[in-house]
Amino acid sequence: MNKNDEDWEDLKKWFTVTEVSEMLDIPSTVLRYWETEFEQLKPRKNKYGKRMYNHEDIELLKKLHYLLRVKKYTIKGAKDALENQENEIGFQIKARELLLKFKKILEGMLNKE
Repeated sequence: MNKNDEDWEDLKKWFTVTEVSEMLDIPSTVLRYWETEFEQLKPRKNKYGKRMYNHEDIELLKKLHYLLRVKKYTIKGAKDALENQENEIGFQIKARELLLKFKKILEGMLNKE
């Protein structure tokens, strides 16, 4: 993804399940399953019945991914964490994303040498 794609995503308001799946590297089946488990996750459906996620939905999905896949929480544990530690989780995700970007930059610098 280049910088122009990131700018476009900032401007875009709604994303399909396929776009979100690719963006977050989470299978679309998992996204649909998480909808059944987390009442906070209710993507809108367009007139054709396709799921459409907004930026808030994507932020919630990032939190779920972090809790379930990175921290290895159970579904119940993730629900409890969302209720009790939502601000802290958001901070941890932003810090992790920043560190991963920094790592990618450094790896790119090393590969150029």
